[in-house]
Amino acid sequence: MSSTPISDLIINKLSYNQYKEVVSGNTYNNDQVYQIKDISHTFNTHAGILSNCILKIPQNLKLTLENNVLTLKAGSILTNDGSSYSTKTINNDITTDFSSYSANNGNSMVFSQGGYFRTFSLSKVVSGTIDSLADVAWHVWFDTTNKEINTYGNAGTAAIRFCYPICVVSYGSDNQWHIAKDSNDHDMIFNGAGFIGHHAFVLPGVKGLISNGFDENKNLKSIYRINNALRISELLQQYNTIYLTNWSGYISVHYYAGEVNNYSDLSDSYYRYVRNENNIARIYSGAVSSFNPIVPLVHYNYDGTTVTDFTIRQPFRADESKKFTYRQW
Repeated sequence: MSSTPISDLIINKLSYNQYKEVVSGNTYNNDQVYQIKDISHTFNTHAGILSNCILKIPQNLKLTLENNVLTLKAGSILTNDGSSYSTKTINNDITTDFSSYSANNGNSMVFSQGGYFRTFSLSKVVSGTIDSLADVAWHVWFDTTNKEINTYGNAGTAAIRFCYPICVVSYGSDNQWHIAKDSNDHDMIFNGAGFIGHHAFVLPGVKGLISNGFDENKNLKSIYRINNALRISELLQQYNTIYLTNWSGYISVHYYAGEVNNYSDLSDSYYRYVRNENNIARIYSGAVSSFNPIVPLVHYNYDGTTVTDFTIRQPFRADESKKFTYRQW
């Protein structure tokens, strides 16, 4: 697979020749659809070219974890907690040596506090309108009413306020700390979206094209949408996907079950991408119900206690190791 950074491969960075040489037509690949063709007009005109894909996820966190040393690079942007969205930019590298951190069971969530980091086992990071671990020392509670993140020392005593978490780390069999991987082997760094307890947050700046049928020439139609505010959503156990919706950039959660060719192939209440309709739909009350328009943003798994997978969909990009193939997850 190409080692070219994603930021160099998102759609606005692809060369004109890459566009021009792609064979015109529909390419169905991994729960997404594109129609690539020779375009001599501006690259900013996406309608009819792409559909059902994420175009941009802000890369605000520049993070490395090597030889047990975690480094948040200068220029990284942290999201402050609280009911109003605000950020702060890191002017100097923040580095912490994890060598002295004891291994714990399962993965840990990392928070930035001033010039260093704090980690908490995922089993001690909770969220909701009440603190469900109020009698447990050294835990983190995300207050979903006030959007505040507090860590508690002695049980029930507020100790420290944190920014939104930056990543999940794990202790490996090699006795080294690593940034945890999601189900698609991506580093679990919270660029664009992340989770605290069983609540997800989606940051401003996430952009996508939402499937919207076909035009009279059978070209794919799309609706361009950008998330313009900090969004919070509860991750429910019976669902598995966070969607960017067409309603003022809001997000929603539901179960997503992949692709089918036609409406007639739908057989249950799970949402699926319908290729020949360029739409997302399901069977509801015995009839086809379109949930148009939405685009999947995050695949997650919540087992009722902790989030065990949180795969942020990658921006539209070319995998240069296989000429003119396209991938997202």
